[in-house]
Amino acid sequence: MRLAVLCFLASAVLPSVSRAQAPDGVPVIKITKEGSSIKFHVKASVAIDGTFDKWDATATMTSPDVETGVLDIKIQAASVNTGSGMKDGKLKGKNFFDAEHDR
Repeated sequence: MRLAVLCFLASAVLPSVSRAQAPDGVPVIKITKEGSSIKFHVKASVAIDGTFDKWDATATMTSPDVETGVLDIKIQAASVNTGSGMKDGKLKGKNFFDAEHDR
C-alpha cells in the first residue's frame, strides 16, 4: 500500500536564486540548494515528515513577463531523509518511491 504524499513544498529564498538569460532574452532562474529545500509531509496512521537532499530546480519564463513560466524540479528519490534510517529504507523501497529504479 502506498502512502499519498499530500504536500511537496519547495521553498526558495532570494539568496538561493541565480538568474540567467535564455538566448531569446527570456529569463531562466536557477534555484540553488543554499537556503532552499524540498520538504514533504505524509498524513497517514503515522505522520512522516522529511526532505530530499539531492534535487535540481529551474524556473523558465515563457515570455519576458515574469508572471508566466514553468517550474522544473527533479528530485532523486534515493535522497529521501526523514531522520530515521528505517523510515528512509521503507520509503526508498518498491512499495513507495522505488528508488532503485529512479533514474
